[in-house]
Amino acid sequence: MENWRQQLAAMRTSLFNEGLLNDQFEDRWVEDPEDVEEQFAEFFDEASTRISNIENLIVDTSENFTALLGELSELRGSCNFVGAISVNSAANHAMSFFGEENIEDVEGFKEAFQKIKSELDTLKARMNSYFEETNQENGDITD
Repeated sequence: MENWRQQLAAMRTSLFNEGLLNDQFEDRWVEDPEDVEEQFAEFFDEASTRISNIENLIVDTSENFTALLGELSELRGSCNFVGAISVNSAANHAMSFFGEENIEDVEGFKEAFQKIKSELDTLKARMNSYFEETNQENGDITD
């Protein structure tokens, strides 16, 4: 069991060292690990919806500027809530292409949007592995 705890600690540490998560995750994890897993499940569902919405809106950035800005802002808020720093950083970079009333560099924005998707996929894979490990071992532990 001690080996399992060390393995989980190493997995968690790597999530921070690789810049995927910030202290928000650790603080929530200490308080209630099951709640954190539920929050991430909701985060990934919501992020998937936001990504899909952005993909639909990106077709006409001039017409959909306000909606795109809104979707990105909501995604950033969700990232902040769960501590998903890598996705949030990518979203912040994408926001840097927005001007007052339009996207000033559409191609730059599209590239930044691909980075958001990539960071989200990486985070999801890593968190799923982490939660699977915690759930598998928790189910095997007997006191």
